[in-house]
Amino acid sequence: MDLTIPESLRGLVTETRKKYRLEHERWAADAFGRHVLSEVSDNVWLCERPKDSAYHFYVAMPQHAIIVYGDIGEMILRPGWNRSIGWLRGALREGEGEYFDYLLEKVPSPHRREVFMPGDAIEHMVDEARDDPDSYGSNQRVLDEFAEAVDTHGDIRTVRESWVDAIYECGYDGEYCIMFDEPDAEMYWCAHALRWFMKEWVKQYGDTEGH
Repeated sequence: MDLTIPESLRGLVTETRKKYRLEHERWAADAFGRHVLSEVSDNVWLCERPKDSAYHFYVAMPQHAIIVYGDIGEMILRPGWNRSIGWLRGALREGEGEYFDYLLEKVPSPHRREVFMPGDAIEHMVDEARDDPDSYGSNQRVLDEFAEAVDTHGDIRTVRESWVDAIYECGYDGEYCIMFDEPDAEMYWCAHALRWFMKEWVKQYGDTEGH
């Protein structure tokens, strides 16, 4: 028996991690499709469209950091001692099946920016209740409390805050408050920018051995 999804949550069901990621894949492919790469100073590269400043960005590699900044926003990575271009190539390769998870782990916590995926939260509660009938009542209560908080607060509070209210009201573990968070659009823009940069860098400079 499936949970009943309250009417006010139905518009949030499609707001999922999968949809969010696919949108950024398409946007990045379109945004960076005509970029060219040039080194503007030691360990600083400019990536831009010829005669067009839209979506331009820089990649800088000072000692022990990788920084992306420009028209797409900014992000800093702290990969560790003496890691730069070679580490970045490996991190992007390792993360292909995990959608930048490893790469974005290297963003220092004060600089991490995340958004809540309500569709994944709702889907999780529905699937959990389906797999474990004993959780049906408590999971339904979470959705009902979530809907009530959304209805009550509207634009005054975020959807994520309404979800957290529901989780605590129903006595669920605090892990449920963070398990549906996703890096925000600016972090994904920068991750896609680094992926484009790395492909172009390899085309121009070859293997990363010695870098």
